[in-house]
Amino acid sequence: MMARAGRPRAPWALVTLCFVAACLGALAPAAPASASLASMGYSILRLFDRADVVRHDITAWIDPAQGTARFEDDVTFLIAGRRDTIHVMINSGARLERVVDPATGIDLRFSPALNLASLPFTVYRIHLPEAASGERTVRFAWSLARGEMGLGDPFVNARYFYAGYPSFWYPQTPAGDFFAFRVRIHAPPGMRAFADGLEEEGEGGAALFRSEAPADRLGVGVGLFQVERWTLEGIPWAAEAGRPDPASVRLEVWRPSGGAAALGSIADEVAFHVKESLRFYTERLGPLPISVHRVVEMPFVFPASYPSASTLVYGGNLRYLGLDDETGPAILAAHETGHKWLGGVAGVMPLGSAWFAEGLVEYLAHAALSASMPPEWLAAVWRGRVYDPFAAEERPGQGRSLAAIEVIDGDSHRLYEKGALLFSMLHRRLGDEAFYAAIRAYIERFRARHGTARDFEAIVRELAPPSERAALGRFFDDWARGTGVLDYALEVRGPAQDTDGYWLTLTVESRGDLSEPGAVDVEVRLEDGSGQRVAVELGRPARVAFLSRPVAAVLDPDLRLADANPQNNRWPD
Repeated sequence: MMARAGRPRAPWALVTLCFVAACLGALAPAAPASASLASMGYSILRLFDRADVVRHDITAWIDPAQGTARFEDDVTFLIAGRRDTIHVMINSGARLERVVDPATGIDLRFSPALNLASLPFTVYRIHLPEAASGERTVRFAWSLARGEMGLGDPFVNARYFYAGYPSFWYPQTPAGDFFAFRVRIHAPPGMRAFADGLEEEGEGGAALFRSEAPADRLGVGVGLFQVERWTLEGIPWAAEAGRPDPASVRLEVWRPSGGAAALGSIADEVAFHVKESLRFYTERLGPLPISVHRVVEMPFVFPASYPSASTLVYGGNLRYLGLDDETGPAILAAHETGHKWLGGVAGVMPLGSAWFAEGLVEYLAHAALSASMPPEWLAAVWRGRVYDPFAAEERPGQGRSLAAIEVIDGDSHRLYEKGALLFSMLHRRLGDEAFYAAIRAYIERFRARHGTARDFEAIVRELAPPSERAALGRFFDDWARGTGVLDYALEVRGPAQDTDGYWLTLTVESRGDLSEPGAVDVEVRLEDGSGQRVAVELGRPARVAFLSRPVAAVLDPDLRLADANPQNNRWPD
């Protein structure tokens, strides 16, 4: 999810609760108390009990003009041990009206177990009629109203509604595990409904959506849209057992219709880059378990994007997410499309692994765009979005380690900057085949469940030759959990001339406390306008001949190393 934005300072980061911090400390001593509130909620629920959601069956009645939304949700829990209570987390602006045992029709008692004004969610305790274990279904009836939701109000305006998973708008599971779902949406005449999953013919005019694979997030919306359908030939989807052979994916483009709502739409641009990104990721990471993918543009008054395996919902002024008019649609599409694999197919636990989820997807987004965007454009975006912001702040002994940062923290931009450079260097170490093999292995191992950054690290070491495993362990310790810096400097002697041409002596020195194995590229520009790349071993002078007079040189011209001081990487200075 793109929580990054030109140095965001999210208001939730101001929440400092001793109780929550104590809970987090008890569960994960190395985690910062300023972790995201979603993580806090999941962590608190784990302290109460283990009742994980395995299925949602939701019926929704949504009317944006009236500012009302009602839900009935038959939630099937898997209860660990015998318990007579279970706990759920719902947006604090929602009104939980009834909790019912659908087998008997008997109302169940419920009460707030944690309801603090500083938190945007409430944890409810549900009292079962008798102790239960294994699977148990409970029906929740609850509603939302315009003006009562606070942060993340889903009532966009009188014509649009969208409730996304960060709003905690449906009962959450303690572990955040994957679940199956069906969603029926009743909307006013003329309005279109959408949700994650595949749409089927509904009953009584309702739109019916179902999942093709377990999911860990869910969103629903209605509004006035115009819809186009594109067929993406050659992008397969993973057929389920008993279904026909895999066919091509259908891409649906939903844009606001009518009047001012449609002005300034970037839906076609986003959809184009989603299409190209789907090809890139599918070729390297395998097909998604979907046959329909929706790109939905909402007229949000705030910038937001909500990715899932089958839907990308976005809107608002993307400049506030650190995305300008020229790069915004491309980066948004490529980044959020990457989360369909790392998040939509295989989950990542929300606490303590943000550097893995966001850093890897940010790096992959830039790689995905290489298939459709000019190299000069890509280089400028990488420098402006990742490399220069990283170098501007990276100083020895300053800042926190990546593993200590959550997406809601004030320094979360480092997840995307240093995180992307970390995976650039890992890719450099491993090479294409081993790098993508490690990501595929994580996706397969944690398909429809959640892993952690440590799990990915273990896979990287497991797939590497035994002689390289210790060094890879140190790599993650240094770059994910350490605060040391890499600082290479380019030393140049010459040019000298003789009968064979011109000579330079190039030396790459390490002035920091970290280094990367292997030779480093130095690009030398010549007087005749040509260029030549030279691979220089660290600390070993290289005397190189040129036919034309050398006039400039730059170390690491592709900006793939997390160099804390690129000012000493050029000649002349």
